Amino acid sequence: MKTFAWLALHGTLMTNFNRFKRGLTNNPCCCICEQAQEDVEHVLRWCLEAKIIWQALVARGLGQPSSNLSFEDWFEWNVRHNSDDNDWPTNFLITLWFIWKWHNGVYFDGTILSVQTKVGILQNKYKEHRQAMHAEVAGQSSQPHHEMGFIRWELAPEGWNTLNTDGASKGNPGLAGCGGVLRDDRGEWQWGFAMNMGFCSSIKAELMAVLKGLQVAKDRGVQKLWIKSDSRVHVGMLLGDYKANPEHGVLIKHCKDLLRDSSWETEITHCFREANKVADKLANLGVNLDGAFMLFVRPPREVLDDLFSDVVGVAWPRMIRR
Repeated sequence: MKTFAWLALHGTLMTNFNRFKRGLTNNPCCCICEQAQEDVEHVLRWCLEAKIIWQALVARGLGQPSSNLSFEDWFEWNVRHNSDDNDWPTNFLITLWFIWKWHNGVYFDGTILSVQTKVGILQNKYKEHRQAMHAEVAGQSSQPHHEMGFIRWELAPEGWNTLNTDGASKGNPGLAGCGGVLRDDRGEWQWGFAMNMGFCSSIKAELMAVLKGLQVAKDRGVQKLWIKSDSRVHVGMLLGDYKANPEHGVLIKHCKDLLRDSSWETEITHCFREANKVADKLANLGVNLDGAFMLFVRPPREVLDDLFSDVVGVAWPRMIRR
């Protein structure tokens, strides 16, 4: 939810206007109003479908009815809960998310819901949130708290390269492969690789992906490298947070030696699988690879769709434990 709020406030949700700026559509107008430019403020605040929802909520004593506030001030007023309802900041973000979801439902699926249905859904979500927040006060057993988040591949800092790696094992242990992709600080493909691992566990495949990626990056003169993987376990092993199985000791040592090499700068962090889709495709290519190893100077056709999604900043929904 925080990621969605950030994207909304910074105007980077993939509206028709933002798609138009990226050359992905010829029409920047709203799919519902048909004439107004479909930017983030329009979708979430001024579109006919959004206005009806806000009017219905204001009639119930929720939200900010003033129309003379800028989008940023209106947003801030609501998240700073300048009202008697302490639950409203979260409920406001819930409302924005559902307005965005319903708007896309009309555009992509032709799904149209009545105002009464939408308000009913929102009130149920508000109730769920309130019950979850007050569960401990009521003496109920607390459950892990999950929030809706949006995950996307992120550019490396200026001057750095991002190495996404992944491993795949069909059966764990089973037929396995690994892969990785290096992109510069503008998100441009530098190279990728896929490797057949024969028969092994997923952890071994994940570790080999990091090692092979480090070796290729080192050989090709990379100076600043940020490694990202969707396996918390092997990232934890390399950082010393998790105890490693002795059978992986040699692989881990080789990885750590390269990570600690003073001739370059490296970082390694975990990322969610939604931000690792290209590496996942390459790892699965490795499973079925005829040879042992293949370096791709140009992206293979199997990764083009995911590569494009990363470049344009597609954000994927995911429930995230907080």
